[in-house]
Formats: sequence, C-alpha cells, structure tokens
Amino acid sequence: MTKIDIVAKNIKEILPLMDDTFTSHDVIKALITKDKVKWDEFVEAYAKSGREKKQKEQIAVQQIGCYLGRNAKNLNLSNEGKEKNHKIPGLEGHNPREATKWSKQKGDK
Repeated sequence: MTKIDIVAKNIKEILPLMDDTFTSHDVIKALITKDKVKWDEFVEAYAKSGREKKQKEQIAVQQIGCYLGRNAKNLNLSNEGKEKNHKIPGLEGHNPREATKWSKQKGDK
C-alpha cells in the first residue's frame, strides 16, 4: 500500500460531492472534514527524522495535487489552471502559493 492509498478511497467518495469547479485545496478541506483521523494518518506517513508537522503537511498537500493530476482522466477531471493564494484553514505548515483548479468533465455530476 502506498501513502496516497490512505486517502484515495475518500478522495473518490468526495469528488462527486464537489461543485462543478473546485481546487485541489477544496478537496483537501473536504478530506479533513470527512475523516480527520485518516488525514492525520496520511500526514504522519511523511514522517522522517527531524521533520516538523508543518513540513509533513506541506508534503501531504503536494501529494494530493499530484494524485489528482496523475489520475485526472480516471477521475473525469479537467485541469483549469492555477489559482493564487488559496489557503487551507487549520494547516499550520501549508504554504498557500497556488492551487490547481479542476472541473468535472461532462457526465460526471
């Protein structure tokens, strides 16, 4: 099992509930709301000696974005570009430079 597998099932359950257009950070907020324990487990999967919580959170956020990008076709998503300064409430280590904007492909509502 890979680290992303910890939350992949929840991502697949959340996507149909998202608006037609959303960001990767909206998916992360929904993941945290749906199952905070699973999110914390996912973040802790990036633990290495000396890594602070904020570093683990940043890596976890990046990996969610990578997962959506790698699986966009299978998840019926279209990349709509980037959105600047998109903060995720409650994450101390997240650097909100940008978030990827996604839209659901037709027929996937």
